[in-house]
Amino acid sequence: MAAIRSTSPMGFAHPRSYCSAHASLPHATAPCGVGAVAWPASPCQYRPMREKNMSLEVVKYEANWIAGLNRGDVSPADETFAPKCIIHMAGAPSPDLSVSAFKELVSGLLVAFPNLQVTVKDQVIAGDKIAFRWVATGTHTGPLGEASPTGKQVQFDGLIIDHVVGDQVVERWEQWDQMGMLQQLGLV
Repeated sequence: MAAIRSTSPMGFAHPRSYCSAHASLPHATAPCGVGAVAWPASPCQYRPMREKNMSLEVVKYEANWIAGLNRGDVSPADETFAPKCIIHMAGAPSPDLSVSAFKELVSGLLVAFPNLQVTVKDQVIAGDKIAFRWVATGTHTGPLGEASPTGKQVQFDGLIIDHVVGDQVVERWEQWDQMGMLQQLGLV
């Protein structure tokens, strides 16, 4: 495996590593190894940039949504999601949520974890689809459904795939480790 220095389409210098195992992918190159990032010639863009002096540049709509969540505010959803957006969330009482139902579900989570902090760890952009891997931390100080506050700190992660038109999400698929969160709280 060879590592070389190159420049991303955004002009950032970063390490790239390639291996023959990824040569058959539809994009010219692919990441291989710890901290490697490939910037292929196709519309697919791999992020994050893993050098110590670089940070992940999250797309604007998701950065605004995450900033709102980290303030305990779901109102940025009205800007982030198109009015008729459908959010497919595994494990939700209804797996296909409207924006208002999604805001209600997330508001309940923010009541249970008022200090919730969400961080996007990875982002992949391919055409009109954007995928994220995120991690959330918080302390259970409010009711979670019928469960009383435990005072326990939790960390759980999730994955999102968004279909984006313009600057808004028109459809979202989201999965997160609800069972892991409940186990950390001692509720299962």
